[in-house]
Amino acid sequence: MASNTVASERAAAWLKRCRVLSEPAQRAAYLREELLALSPEEAVDTLAELAQEAEQRTPEARKALQAVALILGERTADYEWIVAAYAHADRQDLPRAKAMLAPLRAQREPDPAQIRPDPVLSEMTLGMRRQVARGRNRDLLDRLALDPDPGVVRRVLSNSRTTEADVVRIAARRPANAEVLREVFKHRRWQASQRVRIALARNPYTPSEISMRLLPQLLLKDLRAIAEDSTLHPAICEEARRLVETRG
Repeated sequence: MASNTVASERAAAWLKRCRVLSEPAQRAAYLREELLALSPEEAVDTLAELAQEAEQRTPEARKALQAVALILGERTADYEWIVAAYAHADRQDLPRAKAMLAPLRAQREPDPAQIRPDPVLSEMTLGMRRQVARGRNRDLLDRLALDPDPGVVRRVLSNSRTTEADVVRIAARRPANAEVLREVFKHRRWQASQRVRIALARNPYTPSEISMRLLPQLLLKDLRAIAEDSTLHPAICEEARRLVETRG
């Protein structure tokens, strides 16, 4: 296991490199290579240091932590690696690292009958809906924004006519397909939107590991609201309370 000194030095090196990488995709690519080259134990110790820096509201650390959240949310890491990392974080009682690695399911799962395509589009094939999602018809885009197919929504998210308000509506929809919400979380165009992050974190249909990884990026007032939200996974509420106490 890496010592705290080694982990701290590694985290500092990551932050130094991330300062010169202006684009989120560049930071994610760099940290993906660095993170997954480590043993689970080394990675956990370093993530704990990084999360501690982020909780102290260091801008570079928060950006790096956002990139790590995206790496884990995209399932880039090997599942066994994540399980081993979580087990180490649990043994060492490292709550910050545990929160990032927690293998949680969504608090709620939708009834498939509740998330069918819009009735107006019911006669369109999936291929047609995906094609129209690239178009400029505002009424159709509004309807396709709530489509249950992740591929359709991915194209809506990339459409130049799609606004932040549209994406917040997708992220806040209840019930919702978990894979659709995952598309919102990992879409580069909307990663920096605080309104989108809040909508995802507060949606009980969002995969809970995504909500957990979003918490360090939220403001104190939003964390307080999440801590008291009984519709969310209890582990998310507990982590929100811990962050409120840490910052308060």
